[in-house]
Amino acid sequence: MIPVFKVPLPKEGHALLVTQGVAGATTNINNPNHTDIYTDVFPTGITVDMKIDDFLQVWLTCVNCDPEDVEEEEVEEEDEAEYEIRILMKPKVSEVEDGD
Repeated sequence: MIPVFKVPLPKEGHALLVTQGVAGATTNINNPNHTDIYTDVFPTGITVDMKIDDFLQVWLTCVNCDPEDVEEEEVEEEDEAEYEIRILMKPKVSEVEDGD
């Protein structure tokens, strides 16, 4: 399985990004509610409709997950979540803190 995640675009639509392909991200200088993502596919950047902290949380979740331990989650069409997550990935056991 190729580890990808979906992000919303500013006007409409979505983009799929390969988790390991993300090279960097910056807050968009024209709109602090958007983030400019730099990847191997989008070396000049792609603007997404997410604050940088929200993007970081989604990206880090994907980075710290083992793509072989994937569970599908059903999402209602009427669900008003700001960002849909249709696949839940379990964190890698070696990277989970034991809460000490």
